[in-house]
Amino acid sequence: MGMCVLRTSQTVVHPNESIEISYNLSQQTYDAGSCWIGLIPVNITSNEETVNDAHDVSYFHVSSEARGSGTLQTSRVGAYRVKCFANDSGGAHISTLGDIIYVSYIKPSSTSFNEHDEIQVSYDFSSFDGQPEAIKFGGNNWVGIIPASIRQRDEVTNDSHDTNYFRMPQKVGQSSMIARRSNTGGDDYELRVFPRDDGGQQVGVGIPITIRQVHVLSTDVAADAVLSPGQAIEVSYNLKGQRYTAGSCWIGLVPASVESEEETVNDAHDVDYFHVQQADVGKGTLRTNTEGTYCIKCFADDSGGALIAKYGNLKVSR
Repeated sequence: MGMCVLRTSQTVVHPNESIEISYNLSQQTYDAGSCWIGLIPVNITSNEETVNDAHDVSYFHVSSEARGSGTLQTSRVGAYRVKCFANDSGGAHISTLGDIIYVSYIKPSSTSFNEHDEIQVSYDFSSFDGQPEAIKFGGNNWVGIIPASIRQRDEVTNDSHDTNYFRMPQKVGQSSMIARRSNTGGDDYELRVFPRDDGGQQVGVGIPITIRQVHVLSTDVAADAVLSPGQAIEVSYNLKGQRYTAGSCWIGLVPASVESEEETVNDAHDVDYFHVQQADVGKGTLRTNTEGTYCIKCFADDSGGALIAKYGNLKVSR
């Protein structure tokens, strides 16, 4: 259709929280006062007006002003689509909002994170109906990060796959946890709520989030680049979530022939290095005049510290 008919900045809301929807119907045919925009459960796949009218949980009518906004809200936890129909008497389907709206007891500060970011989560169970079972706040309830590939809703399965979690001490509040990825990889996860950690079923709807992998080391040249002697290599590092000693942690250029991961061995063979100070994220420069093949390694400290990461297979040649 060209222009976007429906927009919102809210994709996750608490029960009874208002969702502001803006609309632009200037290029659409509709009946003023009868045209409506509603919140429809995602399982209603039909775009017939009468079917959607029978299932909407909230709606507002559009007046003669082709551009404007309105609010939708519901107490019913679930996943919804926002749809627009030309009138309320079997009218044509005009548009569906691209994003799914989640009405949930939990609401993250964002739905897109890098690994090791802090995920802030607000929770509001003041309208919780006790289904599928009561939650003991201050007890062994938990809110966790689960790979989206885990479809089961039982607590035992989810507990064996969560990458991080927190517990809720009261019905309404806010907490946080660090974004962690699964060892099996993948960027797609859900935030899910469980009433206890010894069985039971998921409460409410899972909130989809993405957690992107962050590479500890990267450079301004390809990982297998051929460099001239003395050519500078700009190294970017991201040590969020890593254990290291500021001022002692080091990143160095080490001959590829040094296969050992022992810090003392690599320290004896590096041809250039720099120390990492207080900042978790930063840059440094490495270079060598000696021809050969090298990799870049990062160690937690210069006193036998653990290998954190290694990068590249760089060749220095005239």
